[in-house]
Amino acid sequence: MVRDESLTKFAQINTPQQLQALSIGIPETWADAALFRHNQYKVIEQGTLDNLFLLLKNGTFDYVALGVNEIEQIFQQQAMPLGGISIEPSVMLYYPFPLVFYVHPGKPVLAERIENGLKLIIANGGHEALFSQHYGDIAQRLNLRDRKVFTLTNPMLPIGMAYFSANLLD
Repeated sequence: MVRDESLTKFAQINTPQQLQALSIGIPETWADAALFRHNQYKVIEQGTLDNLFLLLKNGTFDYVALGVNEIEQIFQQQAMPLGGISIEPSVMLYYPFPLVFYVHPGKPVLAERIENGLKLIIANGGHEALFSQHYGDIAQRLNLRDRKVFTLTNPMLPIGMAYFSANLLD
């Protein structure tokens, strides 16, 4: 999300360096801050999600990045009522940030049941159906295929997930 008066500036961004020169606002304590710093982005880590968009509107930083699974709802609930903020339509940041389940090491049976259940719903199409029910047309709504994509690395990924990639645009 960006201030409306910055839409033209963002539409002209073609390189990661142009985006890195601008400041991204991230709420305090969010893991994303370290990830963006690792990728040489100018991070302003301040406030909470509740006041992030007021800080954006007031010019404390240039933009806010949120996941495609959350941006529309957060925009409608928190940014749109302030006015002067838009979902930027031409740029997309991508970095692997998988959802993981942590299970106590003393509960291997639980970990196995979760893993087997996830494999089952993937195999029988239940995962895809659930995803489609909630996010099925998100790539189209947000015009993701026509955006300039800037890919960041995630140094926090465990070795076993080093090559994780979401398939939203496949």
